[in-house]
Amino acid sequence: MLFLLSLLMISSGTAHAATTQSFTSWTGVFAQGWITEKWGWFAESQSRIAEDTALARTNRLLLRAAARYRASEHLQLFAGYGWTPNLAPFGNENRFWQQALYSEDFGIGVLQGTWLARFRQEQRFIQNNPLMAHRSRLLLRATFRAWENETIRIAFWDEYFMTLNRAPQGGFDQNRIFIGPSFKLGSVAIEPGYMNVFTRSTREATVPNGLNQVFAVYIFVDFP
Repeated sequence: MLFLLSLLMISSGTAHAATTQSFTSWTGVFAQGWITEKWGWFAESQSRIAEDTALARTNRLLLRAAARYRASEHLQLFAGYGWTPNLAPFGNENRFWQQALYSEDFGIGVLQGTWLARFRQEQRFIQNNPLMAHRSRLLLRATFRAWENETIRIAFWDEYFMTLNRAPQGGFDQNRIFIGPSFKLGSVAIEPGYMNVFTRSTREATVPNGLNQVFAVYIFVDFP
């Protein structure tokens, strides 16, 4: 359903503004652990580098940290801060964010895996923007494995972004679709893959929409 909605929004966006394409590489390291049975921590570092260094929107550094709370066996709650500046030229951005993450294992015959739904709310303080931007994000993700193979899986996810106020423009913001293998090595998972990122223009008449073809490598580390 989310995938179909994303296609409709992309079609609508391309009908009202031209679209430019770019090719970028994204890398990210995500780490998390537990301090007590209920309370834990989360931290991440990401870099996004464009093939064309003039594309400032796609040259970014992201540093996030959060406290997390285990509300139940399947539900976790997060609250944190992120520093996410644009690079070349520099444009500062600070974010406070909260999220709820629900995950559960599933099995359909020989096909087994884990699915999760993550809802994140962000309060963005963007340089040269007098208003605080409120943005909502919904991610649906599944990892699939065949039989009892715990080492190699296929990861697929779709994330939808919507800005709730006009800061600078409300409504649909962007959509990301990722697919790739996931290699599980003990407490570390490595996921290289392809991502398609459609970004709606913030100034429809003067700036085109963006279609970003991304080669991504993500590393996930779970500490006890």
